[in-house]
Amino acid sequence: MNQASSPRVVRAALEKTDVQAHLDLLRDSVRGYAKALAHDPDNTRAHYGKGVALRKLGLHDAAIAALDRAVAIDGPEDFGSHSGAARDHLARALSERGARADVERAIAIMSGLA
Repeated sequence: MNQASSPRVVRAALEKTDVQAHLDLLRDSVRGYAKALAHDPDNTRAHYGKGVALRKLGLHDAAIAALDRAVAIDGPEDFGSHSGAARDHLARALSERGARADVERAIAIMSGLA
């Protein structure tokens, strides 16, 4: 985490950004998550939220990158955090992007093979 950022500041920013995402203020939430990641690049919650918002905006390549990062930080078997939901949204984004290899990866993710 950036030395100038306190966990409390990042947490407060994420709470506001989560509300923006919940209200479907998606572009605002993407900016908010990006700002949080500038202060804490390994924040799973921010990568997850950003990926979900990007997916809803139809920006599948960027969504996949953010969701892949969320899963990588937490590890694929850590369902006590955002990883399980991130895997679900990652599989959906891959499927929506539609390339055959993406669909195969999505199936593997959803069936627990990836």
